[in-house]
Amino acid sequence: MNEPFKFCPRCGASSFRQQTRNLLSCSNCGFHFYRNPAVAVAAIIVDSASRILLIRRAKDPAKGKLALPGGFVDFDETAESALHREIKEELGLALQSISYLTSHPNQYLYREVTYRVLDLFFVCRAVATETSLMRTEVESVCWLKRDQIDLQEIAFDSMKEALRSYSAR
Repeated sequence: MNEPFKFCPRCGASSFRQQTRNLLSCSNCGFHFYRNPAVAVAAIIVDSASRILLIRRAKDPAKGKLALPGGFVDFDETAESALHREIKEELGLALQSISYLTSHPNQYLYREVTYRVLDLFFVCRAVATETSLMRTEVESVCWLKRDQIDLQEIAFDSMKEALRSYSAR
């Protein structure tokens, strides 16, 4: 794993070293930093015809690939609040129901740094299906039946697993 941390965030010394897989420590001041995954949410939005809403990503990583809409959970925010916020920001949709489905670890390579992420997936219904896209995030949307989704076109392995879990229900 590429390690972006070179200096201790407490004292600034260059003696910040990896001790175990999840622990970095500073031999200068004794500070310990535990690396934990970032948390992200994604929605499997289903319409009345049992179609699933997929987005085409407008930026890297995986620009141009299909994905489930969602994003990172902010500080002091619940997963459910983050899901409502992300879907409203990216698609202009309001969710009327959400139900937890599954979680899967993910690796998110951004600007040569690999972020470890825990993706939480929810099955949702939207109040309406008419979208208003945030073009910096979403190139386009499509509604597909489960059997029309080509998993090779899906941006992230965690999303492929979530779609498999949804199909197995």
